[in-house]
Amino acid sequence: MKRFNLAVQKKTTKRVARLGPKGGIMKTLTMVAIIGLIFSFVLTGPLTAKVTNVKAKVHPANWSGTCPKKFEFKGAITVNKPGVVKYKWIRSDGATAPVKTLRFRRPGTQPVFTTWTLSNEGKKWQAIEILSPNKMKSNKAWFKLKCK
Repeated sequence: MKRFNLAVQKKTTKRVARLGPKGGIMKTLTMVAIIGLIFSFVLTGPLTAKVTNVKAKVHPANWSGTCPKKFEFKGAITVNKPGVVKYKWIRSDGATAPVKTLRFRRPGTQPVFTTWTLSNEGKKWQAIEILSPNKMKSNKAWFKLKCK
């Protein structure tokens, strides 16, 4: 019985000595972590958020009255995972708003807002352009302005 225990101890000591000084255990753990990340990516998709939906609407959609008139826009941005979204409002006249950042702590939808005050008549629109993590544009929220 003692002879068997001694043999097991020697094998165990040799194995620990092989893994420790030359960084073998660290290499093994690193490989296990990399393989785990690969399987996680394959099974669940990318580790970053993806915008899955973006919508815009305007109030009022039609205005006939005194000008200038302020139009209010509301949008909704939906992601599938926690993450950071960069977006901007774009307009029919070619103007763009500054880039804004929206942080999601969990999958879901968050509202975004902007306004546009104008006096020149016509049919116009605003939309949301997603810049990252993936590119996407919302519908165009059309409105009509007639000044009296």
